[in-house]
Amino acid sequence: MLNALVAGETDGGKLAELAVGKLKKKRRELSRALQGKFQDHHRFQIRLLMEDLKECEKKIFQLDRRIDKYLEPYEETVRRLDAVPGIDRIGAAVWRRSDRT
Repeated sequence: MLNALVAGETDGGKLAELAVGKLKKKRRELSRALQGKFQDHHRFQIRLLMEDLKECEKKIFQLDRRIDKYLEPYEETVRRLDAVPGIDRIGAAVWRRSDRT
């Protein structure tokens, strides 16, 4: 929906049709909520925020790859810890890091 708004779509009905997941059940309410005064200034702001979000996602991806690289020597330990309910790869990485200090 945000991409469509930024691209210039202003029809609430058309925007509501882009709903996914649980929002699909609320298309009528979405259509009414999306009727408004979304102007060029708002479009500009949303576009900037979406660019920031994409940049953050790229950085998170880079950090994830770096963490994976550092965890390679401990992969068996990480895999076993990841199997414990409540511990994921990040939790295992933090455990591994605190184990060395």
